[in-house]
Amino acid sequence: MTQRDRELAQDYYTAGKLAFDGGRYRTAIEAYEAAIAHLNPNTPLGGEVQLALVMAYEGGGNLDDARNLCRKLSKHPDAETRKQSSQVLFILEAPRLTTRPEWVVDIPDLSAVDDSDAQYQRSGGTPTLLPPNPPPTFLDPTPLNLAGFRPQMNRLLWFLAVMVAIGATVWLNAIVRP
Repeated sequence: MTQRDRELAQDYYTAGKLAFDGGRYRTAIEAYEAAIAHLNPNTPLGGEVQLALVMAYEGGGNLDDARNLCRKLSKHPDAETRKQSSQVLFILEAPRLTTRPEWVVDIPDLSAVDDSDAQYQRSGGTPTLLPPNPPPTFLDPTPLNLAGFRPQMNRLLWFLAVMVAIGATVWLNAIVRP
């Protein structure tokens, strides 16, 4: 394998990944197969490209090809490729789950809808702008000076403390002497 083959394989592999990510599975399959043609399939990179090909087969609906290639990759010389292929094969061979009709949402095909329908077009008028909210107003922005209230507060607290003490004494006297 020459350096040129390796570069071509890498380019095809990158193109295949881009096509796969875009949902173009047929293009991805062609790119991956071209990459494998320029690589030694028994190398770690060859195994990686073949695993990507398995995923493209599965995405394109070629489940039999995906399973067959996965079985072949389970005997690959690279340990990581063997491990991943056995995991993917386990998933591919799993039974399909049945779905109830009420679990499935039908998405309508909107390609037949006419784009020029006047009901859905924007009007040519300018939007009306609402005035900005006024800033909140406060009654008195000056801070309170609590220095003048302290003597009255102190007298009130002393009065309440004395009243509580007298009330507690009277109550305890009534309980102790029946």
